[in-house]
Parts: sequence; structure tokens; C-alpha cells
Amino acid sequence: MEKEEKEKKIEVLLSLLQDTQETIRFIEGKVGILVILLTGIVALYISELSSIIEHFNNYSTFLLVMFIANTIGIIACFYYVARVIFPIQNQQDKIPMPYRNYPNIYQATIDKAELFVSETFNETLSDFDKQCQSLELEYLKTSFIRNLKDIRFKKLFIAVILTTLLMVGQLATQKIEEKNITNKNSKCGCIK
Repeated sequence: MEKEEKEKKIEVLLSLLQDTQETIRFIEGKVGILVILLTGIVALYISELSSIIEHFNNYSTFLLVMFIANTIGIIACFYYVARVIFPIQNQQDKIPMPYRNYPNIYQATIDKAELFVSETFNETLSDFDKQCQSLELEYLKTSFIRNLKDIRFKKLFIAVILTTLLMVGQLATQKIEEKNITNKNSKCGCIK
């Protein structure tokens, strides 16, 4: 009976760990979709660059403020992309204190192109309680990463939506102002 309980505990811990890792991959997949949208925004911005340069001196202050806000928005979006994708340094320091002393067999070191297997690793594999502690530690670390990535993804999503709306508003305003500038220049005979 005790052996079945131990196996069940390991199975549950492994299942929790796997679920958390899959959630992390799913979040990163959604970030990929937002990166495609951001790339489209940047490409659109670049395609309008010649028009922006041509009429820049004649644009209203409102449109110039929109340009600046949109540029800041795009930079903020890519900042949040980097914050979601790049790993968190030493997440073990962020988990509750009692768990920090659990054996960490998921961190192996590479020394001269050979995998270094420590005594802790061998000790942990031979002791059921230490195996469970190691899995609990890994689950807590990946849960911390998942939660942090989720928070950052939500910020990224909001930033992308706002930047997209701002870009649409900017382009609409820009086209209206360019049309007005062209009409004004054609009336005074100043067409280039």
C-alpha cells in the first residue's frame, strides 16, 4: 500500500510539473502571434516613412504626438516581448524559504563538455522523500515562471492592442492631413 501511495505522489507531482511547463509553452506561443502583429505594425510604419518625411513639417501637433506615442508603444511592446520570452534569473530565490533547501536535481552543470553528476543528484535519486522534495521545488520554480510570464503576457497584450489602435488612428489622421496638405498646395499652385 505504501509503495502505491509513493508512486501516486510522484505521478501527481510529475503531472503538475508537466502541466505547468505546457502552460509556459502555450503562453510563449501566444507571444509569437503578438510578435507577428507587431512586425506588421512596424512594417506598416516603415512603408509610410517616405510619406511621413515628405509631409512632416506640415503635420499638426496632434499627429506628431501620435507619432511619438506610437513609437513609444512599439518599443514598450518589444520590451514586454523580451520580458516574457527571456528566462528569469534564479527563480529559486523567489519561492518560499522552506523550499529553497530542497535538493535541486534539475540544475546540472557542464564542466569541460561533460555532465557533472553531483552526490546530491545520486543521493536524491536513491531517497523517495528527496525525490518528492526535488519535484516540489521544480514545480514551485516553474509555477513562479508561469505566473510571471502570464502577468507579463497580459501587459504585452494590452500594449499591443493600444499600439494597434493608436496606429490605426495615426494612419487615418495622417491620410486626412496629407489630403488636406495636397488640396491646400494645389489651390495655391504649389504642387511639387
